[in-house]
Amino acid sequence: MKRLLLIFLLLLSLSAYPQTIHFMLFAATNDAELGTAAENVKKYFEYTFVPSLKKNSGMSVDAKYYCGNDFTKSKLESVLSALQTNSNDVIFFYFYGHGFNDCRSNCPNPNNYPTVTLGVNDGPINPRMKSEFDIFNTLKNKNHKLLITIAECCNRCMGGSCSPVPEVSPNPAVDLSAQKIRQLFSSTGDYIVSSSSKGEYSFSGNMGFFASGFKSAFEEEVSSYNSNPPSWASIFTKASSKTTATASRHEVDGVKCVQHPQWKQGSLTTPSSQTTKPTPTPKSTTNHEYVDLGLPSGTLWATCNIGANNPWEYGDYFAWGETDTKEKYDWSTYKYANGASNKLTKYCTSTLVGNNGFKDNKTTLELYDDAAYTNWGSDWRMPTQMEFQELYDNCTIEWTTNYLNSGKAGQIFRSKRNGNIIFFPAAGWCYGTGNYGDSTGFYWSSTLYGGNPNLVFILNFNPNLIWVGNRSNREGGNPIRAIRNKKKTENSPTSRTSQVGFTNGHEYVDLGLPSGTLWATCNIGANNPWEYGDYFAWGETKPKSNYNWATYKYAKSTSDKLLKYCTESTRGKMDMLTNLELSDDAAYVNWGKDWRMPTQEEFQELYENCTYEWVSNYNGFSIKGCVLKSLHNGNTIFFPYAGLRRDRNRLFFKESRFFYWSSSLHKLSCNAYYFFYNVYIDPKDYGYRYLGFTIRPVKCKK
Repeated sequence: MKRLLLIFLLLLSLSAYPQTIHFMLFAATNDAELGTAAENVKKYFEYTFVPSLKKNSGMSVDAKYYCGNDFTKSKLESVLSALQTNSNDVIFFYFYGHGFNDCRSNCPNPNNYPTVTLGVNDGPINPRMKSEFDIFNTLKNKNHKLLITIAECCNRCMGGSCSPVPEVSPNPAVDLSAQKIRQLFSSTGDYIVSSSSKGEYSFSGNMGFFASGFKSAFEEEVSSYNSNPPSWASIFTKASSKTTATASRHEVDGVKCVQHPQWKQGSLTTPSSQTTKPTPTPKSTTNHEYVDLGLPSGTLWATCNIGANNPWEYGDYFAWGETDTKEKYDWSTYKYANGASNKLTKYCTSTLVGNNGFKDNKTTLELYDDAAYTNWGSDWRMPTQMEFQELYDNCTIEWTTNYLNSGKAGQIFRSKRNGNIIFFPAAGWCYGTGNYGDSTGFYWSSTLYGGNPNLVFILNFNPNLIWVGNRSNREGGNPIRAIRNKKKTENSPTSRTSQVGFTNGHEYVDLGLPSGTLWATCNIGANNPWEYGDYFAWGETKPKSNYNWATYKYAKSTSDKLLKYCTESTRGKMDMLTNLELSDDAAYVNWGKDWRMPTQEEFQELYENCTYEWVSNYNGFSIKGCVLKSLHNGNTIFFPYAGLRRDRNRLFFKESRFFYWSSSLHKLSCNAYYFFYNVYIDPKDYGYRYLGFTIRPVKCKK
């Protein structure tokens, strides 16, 4: 009996500890900027941290390192998906690389935590990004006792990089306590950590500042000389303080580094964009709520699917052209076919699939076959494929797994024009008697696909993709989101006449902007829209071979000794000038008196009145950049990914980002506003005035 009791107590004591520590490191060791620091971060974890766990934790340690060619989003997602854990396990995830925070006012970021980017730091970023919030929640849904998720990356609005600085002295080795390590890893909790707060860079020396701070804090916490019980809260608090202190002792281009790590224990709330209903409050008509997204056509979108009472409810499913729900969805029950896909009886553009050669060439649903019109009344109808396209072009789109705490996943469409939102739940589709695809969306348009009348255009999405031009078989059951037309007023947008012209030998395009501003089609120094042209420091009118504070015209070698355009007494000689004088305007000086550099407000106007699209082969010249298309007259303008120049004329971010100077000074006088694109367009980012950016001139319409 005593022996059995002893064995039972032994098993009980062993079960109190986690079985396996699953350690995962994703590090950008191939990155041109961060590669060396990433290698050193990897070396610390691989040769110091993990071996200390294997030696002292009393647990099995499964450590994996994903670097070099394995540092990709697809690898990250496959690793997260394939991870198998038990309820007593520890999950420890560490990311080291580039990241950003979506700081646009109309697209708040979940809990201020960053989005990480993987793969080669070039080309379109959307296929390479993953929010730390999503990583944390994915791992949180795995069986575990303790979860640590750390992202060491920039957390700033797009437009900068995680700058390297002078090397940081390594921390001396300490005597680690096996007992304290076991105590630490037998604790419980879910922790999410980022190396900087929203709006900040993360810096690195011979390794990341935060990694260095974490190393020091961890070793202090589990040191045999520490008389206090170890805790993760203490480690992250100490690591944050050490990181901030290290940053404050360094400068980049004469400006002190600022970095404040953040961490949180427990569940995260959903993004603020999901916890507040759109404002102003949508109006309702015939008891169905709609929201005005400020679309150019004036189309108003219902906030719920037909058959639903709340935005997150799936509602009813309809075969295309049918107005009632049913038990079974296939060709045998479809209203407008005689039992088969090649026997259509209405909405048919080909005799090959028409019943007995039937063809009526109808490609848009008639109102009495429109489920929105029939079920909701004469004010409502189903959207056309072009109206889905307009919605897509004029909104930012964000996937969520828990809209308004409803437990429902789907896509949030947020208007670029007024910030209002609508939510499309991932309601899947029906076929036969089953419902499928609860992580996807299939929403009917009223538009038949002419190339194959068995198919209809839909709005299709999953967590990683939105496809407006996709098609779906018309006999299946899909949900419907109704629309209605806004009554025309004298303030409705009107079309403008397209116009392209020349002034002083330089071409411009009329985008129909409210101010009448005309935009040059080329950069200064370029002869064609796809050429990069010249690079200028802000307020200088000639390109040069070295871009730094020491060579900047209006400073004495540092950002704290400005000679002109200064509104802060701590920055230099105050003159309160906030916009470039014409003698310092590169467009005016190089192109003549009709031209000037755009203000920040004019970049904002351009952004608000155009859609934008990333292209990799503009006009067949293999040039990457962004095409902006006017919402007023359809005219376009192209901005190549020209990058920026700094130091000894070194070119950074070529073919991955663009930076265009405005003529407007930022409130921090060492900075000026610029127009930026990588993941999205930011018309009000700002950067150091000495940097070499491209310039796109404007002129006023006479």
